[in-house]
This record gives sequence, structure tokens and C-alpha cells, in this order.
Amino acid sequence: LLARSLADGQFRDLHLAGSPPHALYPPGYPALLLLLRAIGGEKLDLFLATNIGLSVASLALTFDLVRRRWSVPVAFLVLVPLVVNNTLVRYAGSLISEPPYLFLSTLALWLLSRGAVGPRLLALGTAVIVAAGLTRSVGVVLLAAVVGWLLLERRPRAAIVVAAVGGLFIGGWLLRTFLLP
Repeated sequence: LLARSLADGQFRDLHLAGSPPHALYPPGYPALLLLLRAIGGEKLDLFLATNIGLSVASLALTFDLVRRRWSVPVAFLVLVPLVVNNTLVRYAGSLISEPPYLFLSTLALWLLSRGAVGPRLLALGTAVIVAAGLTRSVGVVLLAAVVGWLLLERRPRAAIVVAAVGGLFIGGWLLRTFLLP
């Protein structure tokens, strides 16, 4: 319903007549559903297949990240419990925002763990962090973690840029959430 309201240029709960602008969920997942709807129609199977694909991609990125940092055997030791995790399997097959958030947060960590992070990769990682934060509000923690990591890496300029850009979008959403009735 939120995706349908986005298609009409609003962000309201359509099932509640006269409702104020929606404040509970960020617009990222409804925007993804709207995009999928534009591509393949409003089909539950398409939405669920996308969540399954994003979950599998998250596992693949996790495997690659651990493999690069440690080794293939350690990556398999990390991957096996994730593949059989009941919660992750249930989330993958449900119409909820957790799989896209998991994918975006994992992608951000994967991008930013690639060794020397230059300006282009940092900008892409920041964009993915913002997308994650606009998919689930808990993404503000990812933003804080990356800023903290950049400070530990003695990259204060990069930390300021990531904090400013992320704070503008994610902080703007959170501020809007608190200010709405």
C-alpha cells in the first residue's frame, strides 16, 4: 500500500482514510516494490523472488568478504550457519524489508572492506549506506559504525563526508519521523 501511495506522489497509509503522512517505515522498501511493480507488475511472486535473490546475494557477499579477509575454510564456517538460519530463511520468503536491508548493509561493508578505499568507492559505499538507512531505520547504526571505522582508520575528512551525507538523508528521515503527528 505504501508503494501504491508513492506511485501517487504521497507517502500515506491508503487503508486509513484521512491518514497523516506515513512515519513508521522508511520509504526505501516501498520504493523498491514500486520499481518492481513498474518492471513486472504487482506480483507477489516477483516481490518474494526479489527478496530471495537479495538474501542469496547477501550470503554470497558475506562469503566473499570473509574469504578475502581470512580464508575459504573460515568463509564456509561462517556461511553454513547463515544458510540454515531459520530467521534468515523465513525473512527471505516473506514480503518484508529485512532482505533488502541485509543486502544493502552487507554490500556497503563489502565495498568498504576492499583495501584502500578511494573517493569513488567511498561515495558508492556512502550511497549504499544511505539506501540501507532509508530501507530500515536501524541503518543509522551502520552509518555510525562506518563513521567510527573511518575515524579509527585516521580518515577524518572521509568520516565527515560520510557523516554529513548520511546524516542529511537518514537524519532527515528520522527527524521527519519524530516531527510528524
